[in-house]
Amino acid sequence: MTHAASVADVITVNVAVGHCLAATPLTADDEMAVRRVASGELALAEEMARAARDVHGHAYERRTTALRMTEIERDPWVYAGPFDLAHLERVHRQVFLDCAQRADLLSTADVSSLDMLRSVLDHMAHERPALPSCDAVCDLAAEHWANLAYASGTVGGDRRVERAFVQLYLRQAGWDLDWSRVDLGDVSAARRVAICDDQDRYCDYRWLSAALRPGMVRFGQAVASTPLALDDMCERAIEGFRRMSAAKRRGIDPRAYLVGSDQTEL
Repeated sequence: MTHAASVADVITVNVAVGHCLAATPLTADDEMAVRRVASGELALAEEMARAARDVHGHAYERRTTALRMTEIERDPWVYAGPFDLAHLERVHRQVFLDCAQRADLLSTADVSSLDMLRSVLDHMAHERPALPSCDAVCDLAAEHWANLAYASGTVGGDRRVERAFVQLYLRQAGWDLDWSRVDLGDVSAARRVAICDDQDRYCDYRWLSAALRPGMVRFGQAVASTPLALDDMCERAIEGFRRMSAAKRRGIDPRAYLVGSDQTEL
């Protein structure tokens, strides 16, 4: 069942997606904290003070990164930029502002990893999508996400930051992702296919594009929301990766596979 979604609904879904992709799913208390900030019921500083008092360890990182991502979701234009290395560092630092040990994205990066990441981001900065073509925009965003996932993984990047960065990229081009229309298990599996491919290395973004395509909307249009299907998401992603890899070896088109016509006997 769908329902008209408030801004707080959409923000909560976007934040929850990043955490699920990073295998740190939000608890009910985390989601309530995000919603209070997203709706303006409580100021961010008040919710941060609650987190410092009530949660510790990994739970503290999960809660505070969710709240910092809420800040990005509420004011995406504040975090707009050229999508170069400095821009990625800024978004990463914002997400991990309260986790000093993770706030510096490049603290342990070697020269070759840094060069790869810079090259990927140079491509992202110079290849912007044309507004009219939804398929072309989705393909380009998926290509950038696949490249970013591969390169940022070598410097200790984070999937929450990946999701936020790619969605900022889409918004600056007039597009967005309505995650209530997307199978998150498929997205997670397709992201893995993109970065683990033996022949094309991280260049095969077609599966990720096909997984994201149902959620592509014009910016400001993400107004319908359904509860995210998060149950067994990790297990579904693992099985999805196995099936997608088998389908790819057989030459099956990703979009045909994801609409269900070619998933049998894989």
